[in-house]
Amino acid sequence: MSLLDDYVNGSQSKPKANGLHNAPDNSGLAMFKVDQVTLPGSLDIVSAAVQNNVLYIAVVKRKLLRIDLASPAEIQDFEIPKSKGNEGDEIRKIFLDITGQHLVVSATKGENWYIHSKLSKPAKLKLRGLVECVAWNTNGTSFATKEVLFGLVGGTVVETWLEPTEGFNKTVERYTKQVYTTSSNESVTGIQSYTGTTARDRHILLATHRSLRHFSGVMNASTGENPSMTSIFSATSSEQSFQESKLQAPLDMVRDNSVISASHYAWLSSSGIFHGPAPISPPGDSSFQDANLVALSYANDDNELRSQDLKLSAFHIITIQNECLSAFNRFDGSLVFRDQLATRDNVIALMADTKEDTYWMYTRTELYEIVITDESQNMWAIFLKQKDYDAALKYTNKPAHTDLIYGAQAQSLMDKQLYVEAAEIFGRTTLPLEQVALRFLDLNERDALRTYLVKKLEGQKKSAEMQRTTLATWVLELFMSRLSTLDDMHNNLRDPEQGALDRRTIKAEYSIFISKHKADLDKDATYALINSHGRSEELLVYANAINDYEYIVHHHIHQDNFSAALDLLVQHPSIELTYATSTILLPEIPNETVEMWMRMTQLDAALLLPAILMYNDRKVVPIHENQAIRYLNFAIKHQSNTDPAVHNALIGIYARDCAGQENSLLEFLEAQTTRPYYDLDFALRQCKQYDRVMSCVHIYSSMGLYDQAVQWALQHDNIELASTVADRVEDNPALRKKLWLMIAKKTIEQDDGTKAAIELTKKSDVLRIEDLVPHLGEFTVIDDFKDEICEALENYTTNIEALRQEMDDSSKTADDIEKNIQDLRKRFAVIHVGEQCYSCSLPLMDQQFYVFPCQHTFHSQCLKLTTLKEAAPHIKRRVAQLQGQLDEANAALNRGSNGDSISKNKENDGETGAKDILRRKAQKLAEELDSIIAEECLLCGHIMIRSISSGFLPEDDKKEIAAADSWKL
Repeated sequence: MSLLDDYVNGSQSKPKANGLHNAPDNSGLAMFKVDQVTLPGSLDIVSAAVQNNVLYIAVVKRKLLRIDLASPAEIQDFEIPKSKGNEGDEIRKIFLDITGQHLVVSATKGENWYIHSKLSKPAKLKLRGLVECVAWNTNGTSFATKEVLFGLVGGTVVETWLEPTEGFNKTVERYTKQVYTTSSNESVTGIQSYTGTTARDRHILLATHRSLRHFSGVMNASTGENPSMTSIFSATSSEQSFQESKLQAPLDMVRDNSVISASHYAWLSSSGIFHGPAPISPPGDSSFQDANLVALSYANDDNELRSQDLKLSAFHIITIQNECLSAFNRFDGSLVFRDQLATRDNVIALMADTKEDTYWMYTRTELYEIVITDESQNMWAIFLKQKDYDAALKYTNKPAHTDLIYGAQAQSLMDKQLYVEAAEIFGRTTLPLEQVALRFLDLNERDALRTYLVKKLEGQKKSAEMQRTTLATWVLELFMSRLSTLDDMHNNLRDPEQGALDRRTIKAEYSIFISKHKADLDKDATYALINSHGRSEELLVYANAINDYEYIVHHHIHQDNFSAALDLLVQHPSIELTYATSTILLPEIPNETVEMWMRMTQLDAALLLPAILMYNDRKVVPIHENQAIRYLNFAIKHQSNTDPAVHNALIGIYARDCAGQENSLLEFLEAQTTRPYYDLDFALRQCKQYDRVMSCVHIYSSMGLYDQAVQWALQHDNIELASTVADRVEDNPALRKKLWLMIAKKTIEQDDGTKAAIELTKKSDVLRIEDLVPHLGEFTVIDDFKDEICEALENYTTNIEALRQEMDDSSKTADDIEKNIQDLRKRFAVIHVGEQCYSCSLPLMDQQFYVFPCQHTFHSQCLKLTTLKEAAPHIKRRVAQLQGQLDEANAALNRGSNGDSISKNKENDGETGAKDILRRKAQKLAEELDSIIAEECLLCGHIMIRSISSGFLPEDDKKEIAAADSWKL
């Protein structure tokens, strides 16, 4: 039968009023509120427990209700089995672990039971005795409790391990072992277990009616088969004793697993509520030295003390004494809530769901929830009073409260002469800036003032640009003054190492400040301020922070630290800055500078010419070491630079520095064969200025001034070079001969020049011996070149014979051509009478016609129309012109032929000549017209090939096209 069937006839209780007589002026009313919970019928409650949103209620007749508070409509019921000989045994107390899965039921006659959702029925424990309290293991899971301590009436402490197991010879207890007994067999009223600094460190608080004991030690290695806390209870313990109390003397603890020291205990003793931070040191005099006592006023000793219980919340101690519900702030002991309960029954106990942070109270017939709202309200004021400023700030978010806390904290630090720390806190307040600043100035605490101003600067809005700039500049001035002071003090310090450390510290703070607040500083004002203090190192820090690499580079240059300047340019390339520093860096460190230029492909070599020319003027180095030449060659060859200024600069350097070896210059000039980008006139002037003969000759030749090229070479007695130039002229025989004559004249003027000149006639193909004779001296002996003259005469004879043979061959060729022409005039074709025109298919003989060698025949008009249709526009115009001229000529001839015979006989010789001219003109026009019209056969020539791409229907025959379109699908 269901448990609820016992209450079918009972009236279900309805929601009731608070059940409290609240004092109207109680300040805790908004924080604490008691709501009655509707129960399923009228219950006779003997015990209850709640954890993890699961509520168990034990009622008379060994009944249990299980309510999942997330789904309160679903209620499970259990019944504890009766044992023989234990008739009338009732449930005394129940204990629920923090997972809400493991429930221990203790009966009035010493039997104990274990309930778990995985068990089909309650399991009886081996443990015997009245269980007064349980110390659950905070590391337990929903499947196993792990090590658990039971405190019994009579002073026994038992360790066990529970887990839900069923079956033959199976037990839910892995082991059950007594580990401690109190002196004089005092009942254990409360027990708590918690870990220390390591997982195996274990602390135990054990309460009786007159004492609270602290045990500490290391647990034995847990096997799940033997107790692990025996050694802890065997060790020395510390004890806090009071007069024996008639109270229940419960013990409770609130834990914060994230912070060990945040765990707090409370014990209801005869003198009041004894509470404090859970001890984490080994037992000793310090175990309870931080504890506090909240004194309570109980009823007279003659009166009955009822319903004594307490629970700890995050900030308060909730107690029940003689039907009075009270709440004390556990940080200052103040009473924040107190009311006399007006219930039908005595309050049995308080409950707390430590996971859900809910609090409960129950009587024999009623269940209440103690609702706590905004429990941390006003905690900031308590912590402030206790000077726990960090805690005070944690529990308020109101600006007024925060300001008050920071002000008190800063003043406390000022009283301790911790001025820098006080400045940090003052910077978070809303106190007038000038008021705080004057305090530090009066104390001559410049470091503290700087700290304060930095903090105020960080708190300013981004939009307050003027205020931010003012504060930042003030801080900068303080930094500069401090650094200057440290430098002045350095020589007088007895401890130079400390002075150096102070300087490093301030410089580090300065660097951090500049990095964070560079945007708040005015650039020009900052440079001026730092310069006024002569702080070059700090200037560089600021310039680096704002990426003012131009300033840093120039600074390095002024310090003659050219490598550092160049390194910065390499790390942070800047085109404009590279141009600006090129005239300095190239002469000083040419190789490294050119390396950087070559990596910066965006550079315009023309803009670097001032630096290049300056370097070339200052440095006299071989060509292969000249960095200017190296860079210009790179720009021209690898960057395809075509700027004439760049090419001219390279030519100028080559011309000046080639030291008699102009191979490099000549190679550069010869490399630009098609269209040189350099200025030929400039290059020529440079080469003439420095007597670069071969280069001059090359330039003259490039300009087509071969005679000047030869003349320049001959002026420098370089006949071989002049001969090379003369050989280059191939398309102008007259000029070629002129050049060789110039060379011959120069050769004749030299010693033994006659023979050399004669050799020139062999070397060149334009000079003859007779060309040299006019230039020979009057007393030249002919014997010196008699053989050459004879050879020349023989050559003339051979040439004359060759010309005669050529004339004979030409005459024979002319005769052959005349014969072929005569044969062509006799050529004919046979035409049949029924022959048709291949274009119109009409009889051929009806009109003038053409016959082609391929035997295809066409009417003259058909051939003309088809040819002109495919002909180009200029051909059509020419045919029309010829046809018109031919018609005019024929008309004129016809007019002359129509006169009478008498008039014909009277024609004079002049008229006959005019007709002959007109007839020849008409014949010539007809021949030209025939050559155009009858150039090719319509069926065998290009016209037929081009017709492949034409349509089958004429484009202008709309009727045929329309008829064809009608057949389209």
